[in-house]
Amino acid sequence: MSTNAIIAYKNYKDEYVGTYVHWDGYMDGVGKMLLNHYNNENKAWQITGVGYISSLLPTIFETVKEARHEENPRESKTVKDFDNYLGEFCSVEYVYIYDEVKEKWFVKHIDHWSEYAPLNEFGLTAIKK
Repeated sequence: MSTNAIIAYKNYKDEYVGTYVHWDGYMDGVGKMLLNHYNNENKAWQITGVGYISSLLPTIFETVKEARHEENPRESKTVKDFDNYLGEFCSVEYVYIYDEVKEKWFVKHIDHWSEYAPLNEFGLTAIKK
């Protein structure tokens, strides 16, 4: 069974671009990969604009090459629109957001956390505040 996730980029206007990830969405999978390979504004923007990802791999080229489907990324102009996008996926467990203003990744487990938490430098746990 897969662990699905959404990875998104949030700009300074609170607009989002989101991409669906089918496999390994947990923090030791996608979370760790984001911190190790996509932990800056440019790379975060590029990977969240892919559209559909079967599995997140160390490079965008590898990630796109291995994708089983083609789907455009989802652009959301408001937080409410982004939340509606998340609501379309009943199986998504994790949501990762790169915040352009704060220059870091945040994570939320849909079923267990009410708020986003910073993804720590180890990519294995979230720091809850």
